[in-house]
Amino acid sequence: NKHNLWCPSIVHLPSTIMGKKLGKGRPAQLTSRFRCLLKLACWPSFLVGGSQARNVHFYTFTDTIPHPGTCALAESTAALGGVLRIIGLSKRPGYLLIHSHSPTLKFLMLQEVVEYEVSIGRIQADDLMIFADGHDVLMQRSLTELVAAYDRWPNSPYLISGEKNCWPWPHSDPSHGKWDPGMAVLPNTTFPVHKWLQISAMELCRAIPEKGPYRYPNIGLSMGPVHRFIEVLKKNNRIVLDEDVNDQGAMWLVIIRHAEELNMEIDQNA
Repeated sequence: NKHNLWCPSIVHLPSTIMGKKLGKGRPAQLTSRFRCLLKLACWPSFLVGGSQARNVHFYTFTDTIPHPGTCALAESTAALGGVLRIIGLSKRPGYLLIHSHSPTLKFLMLQEVVEYEVSIGRIQADDLMIFADGHDVLMQRSLTELVAAYDRWPNSPYLISGEKNCWPWPHSDPSHGKWDPGMAVLPNTTFPVHKWLQISAMELCRAIPEKGPYRYPNIGLSMGPVHRFIEVLKKNNRIVLDEDVNDQGAMWLVIIRHAEELNMEIDQNA
């Protein structure tokens, strides 16, 4: 179309993206029904200036083709100077809705894809990376502005967006938000912080210091160096697999246990 939003009908993708054994560098034939998604993969990185020019890689997850939210994210990203890459297309439509532990899939797949792309040299460990949910995120500022805002944080943290609701933990105070997940996690459930300390689900909403209006972590949008992403994803996914917690709950536990070690920050003033 006139905005040149669609990719060519044949693009090169990592075999893990489509869930097929394609072999390194082999082209995947893609039909026209993938058009809206394939603005996405035309090429995986873009160079953004700022305090230091660098490659930035923008990933999202969806299992639905097409999805209006994903199309809106892809087109807004393109209009503002970026390229969106999608994982999750190997799953049948509706997987997120019908699979009992479905949301955790996105971080498990993301770790696999990013580690693969680093291993073949397609992306570098010191590049910047963004991950956004695929159905309810819209780009509103240029990537140059986004990177400039990120650069104001010292020491290149793993930066998580903030929200006003304490999810997925039970609420005990109005400051914890209006949407109480109730019994999603039993209040008397406890989680180890380290071998000498445990914290209950009921206490987790009080555990995050309030430094801005968006106090609580929301893993629907995060940004940081690729190597830091991989470290955080490894911790998060290990918790998901070992402790039967959903992906957002697991990220809370990563913050509680490893925030200093992994230089993690919540953008409470975004």
